[in-house]
This record gives sequence, C-alpha cells and structure tokens, in this order.
Amino acid sequence: MDMKISSTPEPPKNLERPAAWACLLSNVLVLPGLGTITAGYRIAGVVQIFMALAGMGITIAWFAWFFMEYYKTRELQEALQVRLWLGFAGVILFMLAWTWALATSLRIIMQVYSSGKKNTPPRITSD
Repeated sequence: MDMKISSTPEPPKNLERPAAWACLLSNVLVLPGLGTITAGYRIAGVVQIFMALAGMGITIAWFAWFFMEYYKTRELQEALQVRLWLGFAGVILFMLAWTWALATSLRIIMQVYSSGKKNTPPRITSD
C-alpha cells in the first residue's frame, strides 16, 4: 500500500479550469468555504464556512444590540465603546475566513493550471 505524504493535497483529478474558477467565485462572492468544499477539500471548507458564519453572526448580533440601545435612548451609550471589540471581532473572523478561502481558491487554480488540464471546447469543422 503506497501512501503519498504531501503538505498540499492535490485537487480531485476531474477538476478542470472552469470548475476551479467557479470555486473561486463561490468562495469570494457567495460564502467562504463553499468553493473549497466543491473542490474536494471538505474539512478546510467546513472550517471556513463555520468561521464565516460565526463572524457574520457575531457582527449581526452586535449591530442588533447597538441599534436596540440607540433606539431606547436616542444617544450613543458608553457601553458602545466597551462592546465595540465584539463587533470588530466578528468582522475580523469573517475576513480571516474570506482570506483563507481566497488563498485556497488561488492555490486550487494554480494547481489545475500547472497540471496542464484544459477545458478545450470540441472543434467544429465544416465538411
């Protein structure tokens, strides 16, 4: 039984250039980690999705708290400064997930291009 030990696993053999670009777009524009899972890196993709959703959740919760406090008093509370770090933590967590997903996508694209796989359309010839 041959086992290849590598620090960077290869993408699935059937991943072609358009699929790699679709993974990049889904990671960057839809949800960090979604394209990573699609490319075959399930564990990294799940962690990226969890980080992105947790970051979004923390940020949304902070905004909800902020607007509720402001609505009650119509002025900015001193507690805003104390809890401001929570809002920043959510944004930072999301941006870490987004950056990691972007780096993963770029690595996938580089691996697909370096493997020489091309998605060439069939040639149309006139008889």
